[in-house]
Amino acid sequence: MKITEIPIITISYNSPDLISDLIESVRKFYKNPIYVIDGSDSEIGNNIKNIVNSFNNTFYIGFGFNIHHGPGMAWAINNLPLSGPVLFIDSDMTVIEGGFIEDLYIHLKENMYGVGNIIEVNRDGFTIFDQVVDSNPIKYLHPALMLCNIEIMRMWPLPIKHGAPMTETMVAIHDADHSELIGVVDWVYDVIEKSDNVPSRFLLHEGRGTVNRSGSYNLDEWLKSVIEKRDFNTKSLKYENKSLDLGCGLSPRNIFNAQIVYGVDVQDDLEKNIIKADLVLEPIPFDDNFFDFVTAHDFIEHIPRIIYNPTRKLPFVDLMSEIWRVLKMNGKFYSSTPAFPHAAAFWDPTHVNIITETTFPLYFDNVNTMAKNYGFKGGFQIENQFWNGPHLVSILIKV
Repeated sequence: MKITEIPIITISYNSPDLISDLIESVRKFYKNPIYVIDGSDSEIGNNIKNIVNSFNNTFYIGFGFNIHHGPGMAWAINNLPLSGPVLFIDSDMTVIEGGFIEDLYIHLKENMYGVGNIIEVNRDGFTIFDQVVDSNPIKYLHPALMLCNIEIMRMWPLPIKHGAPMTETMVAIHDADHSELIGVVDWVYDVIEKSDNVPSRFLLHEGRGTVNRSGSYNLDEWLKSVIEKRDFNTKSLKYENKSLDLGCGLSPRNIFNAQIVYGVDVQDDLEKNIIKADLVLEPIPFDDNFFDFVTAHDFIEHIPRIIYNPTRKLPFVDLMSEIWRVLKMNGKFYSSTPAFPHAAAFWDPTHVNIITETTFPLYFDNVNTMAKNYGFKGGFQIENQFWNGPHLVSILIKV
C-alpha cells in the first residue's frame, strides 16, 4: 500500500477549531483520505461538517450525540470500507513535520495489531506508575496516535466507552500471550505524554483538547465498572462496608468510618473514587442496595424542589428515592443542612430547598411518608434529629 492511501481516522466532539487545525496541518504533507467521526451537538456538528467538506478526500460521519472515543473507533472499524493499515489520531494534534506516517509504517509488520506508544496498565485500565508493583502488567497501545492493521483489529475486542478505550482489547491480547502483536515507536511517547504545547518530533499535541469540551474521560462509567468488579471480588473474600458522600467536593467525607468510601460531585476524580453526576437531573450512578451509608453535608439545600426540564420534575423527592434505592436495608442516611428558622438557611442564593424539623418526619418517615403522593419510592425510619448550630442533622434508616 502507498503511504498516501493509508486512511486516517479521528474522533471529534464539539471541537471545530481542532478539526480544522488537524486537517489543514495534515494536508500540508499528505493527501490521505481522512474520516472524521463526529458526535458534536447539532449546530457545532454542522460547522464541523462544513470544515471537513472544504477539504478534498475528507469525509464527515456525524451522529448528533457524543458517541465517545472508543465507540467512535469501533464504528469506524466495523463500518468504514477499510483495509490494510489505518492511522488513528486524536483530533487535538497538529502535524508540524512530514514523515511520521512513513516511520510508523516501517514499524508495523503485516501480522501485527498496531504500533505507537505503549504504557503499562492493570486489568482495569489504570496506569501503573514506577512506584507501583504489578506482577503481571498489561501492555496498552495508546489510541491517541497508532497505526494498526484493520483486519487484525477486527479479530480482537473493539474499543469501548471507557477512560482507557483499548483496555478490553489489550487485556485480551495479553491473556492470549500475544504481546508481539503491538509494537513501540519511541518518538510517539513524547507526542502523547508531553501535552504542554511544546512541539515534539512530527506533531504538536494539545492534550485533553476534546476532553476539555466534553468535561469527562467517561471516568464515571469506567469507575463504576471497576467498583462493581472490586465489590464482587471483595464479597468473595470478606465483607467491607461502603459509604457514599453526595456533593463531596474535592474529598468524600467518612463520618461512619466505612472501609470503602465513594463520592458523587459535578467533577470526577478517579483517584479519590469520585464519580461525576448532576443529581438534580441524574440518578445516583450506583446499583441498588450498594451502600451501608449515604451522607450529605451542606448539600440537599442546593437540590430544587421542582423544575421543568422540560416537563415537571421533583428533584428533591427523586433524590430521596435514589438515596433509599442505593442504601442496603437498615443502611443509614446522614444529612447536615442549614435549616429554618436560622438565617443560614436563606442567605446563600443557591439554597433553594429549605428544610425544617418536620420535613423528614412528615414526608419521608415510613409511617407517614407523605412524599409518596409526589412519587417518592421507599421509606425511612427517623433515628435521630438534632441541631448543630444553624445546621439540622438528621439520621434516617432505610426500612
